[in-house]
Amino acid sequence: MGIDDELRDHFDRRAGGIRVEQSSMGEIRARARRRRRNQRLGAGITVLALVAAIIVSVQAIANNNEAPLETQFFDTNDDFDATPQPEDGDPAQENEPPETRGGDLAPPAPATTPEQTPAPKPTPLAEQAPTPESTTEPEQDSGPTEETQTTDIESEPNPEPTATPEEAQQEDTASESSQPESPELQPVAAPTADDRYIQLAAGADHTCGLRTDQTVVCWGSNSQGELNAPSGEFTALAAGNYHACGLRPDQTVECWGENIADQTSAPEGEFNALSGGGRFTCGLRPSQTVECWGHNHFRQLDAPQGQFTAIDSGTMHSCGLLTDGTLDCWGFNQAGERDEPPGQFVAVGAGRAHTCGLRLDQSVECWGDNTYNQLGVPSEPLITIDVGSLHSCGLRADQTAICWGNNNFGQARAPEGQFISLSVGFEYTCGLRPDHSAVCWGRNYDNRMAAPTGKFTTITSEGDFTCGLRTDQTVECWGDNTFGQLEVPQGQFTDISTGSGHACGVRIDQSATCWGHGGHGRTAAVFGQFISVGAGGAHSCGLYVDQSVECWGNIDSGEGNAPPDPLISIDVSGQQGCGLRADRSVACWGKPTVLGSLPDPQQAPFLSVAVGNGGHACAVRSDQTAISWGNNNQGQAEVPSGQFIAVTAGAFYSCGVRPDQTAICWGGNHGDQLTAPPDERFTALAAGRLHVCGLRPDQTVVCWGNGNRAALLP
Repeated sequence: MGIDDELRDHFDRRAGGIRVEQSSMGEIRARARRRRRNQRLGAGITVLALVAAIIVSVQAIANNNEAPLETQFFDTNDDFDATPQPEDGDPAQENEPPETRGGDLAPPAPATTPEQTPAPKPTPLAEQAPTPESTTEPEQDSGPTEETQTTDIESEPNPEPTATPEEAQQEDTASESSQPESPELQPVAAPTADDRYIQLAAGADHTCGLRTDQTVVCWGSNSQGELNAPSGEFTALAAGNYHACGLRPDQTVECWGENIADQTSAPEGEFNALSGGGRFTCGLRPSQTVECWGHNHFRQLDAPQGQFTAIDSGTMHSCGLLTDGTLDCWGFNQAGERDEPPGQFVAVGAGRAHTCGLRLDQSVECWGDNTYNQLGVPSEPLITIDVGSLHSCGLRADQTAICWGNNNFGQARAPEGQFISLSVGFEYTCGLRPDHSAVCWGRNYDNRMAAPTGKFTTITSEGDFTCGLRTDQTVECWGDNTFGQLEVPQGQFTDISTGSGHACGVRIDQSATCWGHGGHGRTAAVFGQFISVGAGGAHSCGLYVDQSVECWGNIDSGEGNAPPDPLISIDVSGQQGCGLRADRSVACWGKPTVLGSLPDPQQAPFLSVAVGNGGHACAVRSDQTAISWGNNNQGQAEVPSGQFIAVTAGAFYSCGVRPDQTAICWGGNHGDQLTAPPDERFTALAAGRLHVCGLRPDQTVVCWGNGNRAALLP
């Protein structure tokens, strides 16, 4: 099932496909009116000039002067340009051949008149897709920004026949007006590990599971009500981008979630199977015919005649398996995803702009877009396949999973063990184990909120993930796994620390080990015995048992210049680190000018110190008052009055625990991470980029902040 996350609101509207700013349609019409007015005015001036010249000539002849003057016309371009010049950003000035503007996959639009201004050019597929897996540093999001309001016509180019901008705007306006006004949607917690399922259905930012008792539970983003599954029993599920549908025991269909294109308005009658597309849904009738409903701007609903045994829907196209084993596809054909090969198949899966089929001999064949190696199928035989937006997965005969295609969030790195079925979402994958438990991997955008159950003695957060040291001294991490930072080595630990894309820990034998992003050698821990470790942006530091500090990784900007003084504790984040000396004064090192002036030694002793990735640090004095220094561009260094027993520093914010064990946060609030649970009590806090996790007195963990799109299980 192919789900295209590029339909989500974070997509760059002006660069991708056919999204037109609400104000741009009026501007286009205004420009056209100005052109017509200028043309009429220019034509009028030209006519007047011609008349004047004729009059002069006639007068000259009448007066028996020299030979008639040569007729002279005013150059209308001297004082007034009758030819309208395109304004900046006007599509009319893009007159070069289509191949010089990015090699668009869609056919070029026909020539237009000023009254019919062409739609913006579609962005090439390689530009629209997410960045492939690389060794680049994790991006530091500065939080949400206010962008120009846009009208979502669709995030893919138009097939022939091309709809005019006016038609597209009318279609979108009508669909928007049919959408209910901002329903009151509450985030739904992910199911527990004790749940057992018959089927999983992965959408763009949400997942739905059909339990063994035939009830449905959904988790992840609830932006369009896609988690509000109706009560009662179901026999099958299908998930679209922001909607889902279920098949009742009487074979009728019920859908929920986004209904901007009537994709949840299921037709009456019986169905044997369902398939969810981007903003449309298809169903297989008992007569083995296909019926689709929802968005039809790219003819996704125009299912061909014939009898089918299976169907699968991608972002804007679908494919079906005919009764004779051949394939038939319909809908959008941006990159050849509808160009099904001849021959017989036993299964088919549709993605964003590619399609895969499983042959009778258990070989896999894929066609369409190959920007992220979606067509790089494994050579070994498979028994099932499921196709996502930019990656696909399949099961081997021994029921182990294998995936291929885009792996920028680990979605194509299948875990070990056996599965009975797979469901591939946009940037993540879910599978059912033989015991009917669910496991998911890939982009957990971002399941940093859904802390695992059980008890912990220490928690640490950085970037978009969190790690905790359990009471049995094992480590568990959750959240973003872009660089494998959740794949903790086995064994017992005494200390842990998280960086931007990696983590480090001290084992019970006092050796140090690191995992996750290995760029610049940050995970190549040095030999020796350590008390504690600190993981930064692209480097790591360790506190030896002799109280000296050594750092490794990218230390070219002073990150490795730890003071020679003995330290009793350290904290590292970004490009800086701080520690407490034996006299409990603060010592810091790292990139010069980042933290600024250090606290006056006269303010010692300090109980603890914490360093944030935004260039600031906080410390708690022995009288339980707190101070902060360094970058204060968002108020992160403005500590509230009162007492604290612990503090933590995030990217551009800080948090502290009061003596009554309540939490308070201050600074930038881009992910609602400053809204600490008022009724909770904590002994410690860990601040990430846009989320916070707290350790309760009973040693359980709860998290809050930017994590309302947690599509994966904890």
